Amino acid sequence: MRLSRKALRTWGRKHPYLGAFIGYAVFMLIGTTGWLIYSDRDPLGAVFRSVTDSAIYWLVAVIYLRKAREQARRLNENGEMRAFLRYPDSLPGSLSGIWNPGVVTPTEGTLRFQPAVYESLEAVGRATNFTVADVSARWTITGKDRKYLPASAGYEAVTLATDKGRVELAAIPESLDLLAVIQSPIGQDDPGPRGH
Repeated sequence: MRLSRKALRTWGRKHPYLGAFIGYAVFMLIGTTGWLIYSDRDPLGAVFRSVTDSAIYWLVAVIYLRKAREQARRLNENGEMRAFLRYPDSLPGSLSGIWNPGVVTPTEGTLRFQPAVYESLEAVGRATNFTVADVSARWTITGKDRKYLPASAGYEAVTLATDKGRVELAAIPESLDLLAVIQSPIGQDDPGPRGH
């Protein structure tokens, strides 16, 4: 049975510690094999170095994962989510055309976006309130659209028809589930994936 990338990402989000452990175990095996084949080190030294390096990387990953899960839990308790927002109709080269990180608070018919420093979620700049007329179907972010998003792929996006024009919002699928509280007050047609 061949698992799809999406299924593997979903499994990884549900089991982050096990996923990180498996990833580092594979990394350790490949690294150790490379050291044994291409270096003049003695085998015991290469294995010891590989195990200690992997243990350090594993500890860093565990600390990062705990922090990320705690932030997600705290945001979810307040009905908020970590997301990225951009204006697809902005002028080429404009900073509004790239994915900007922030905290999104969806409520019935509206959306509040507070720009934030991605890692710490420290607020920067003014919050923007959007009146949402319609939410498109989800689409997977691929290719050039991934630029300015964190390396951990698996983001999906929606196109929002708002009082400030078309807006695209990207987040992990579980976070986009929070958008269900937005009820379309106007009931416009679905702008489709990418708003076309």
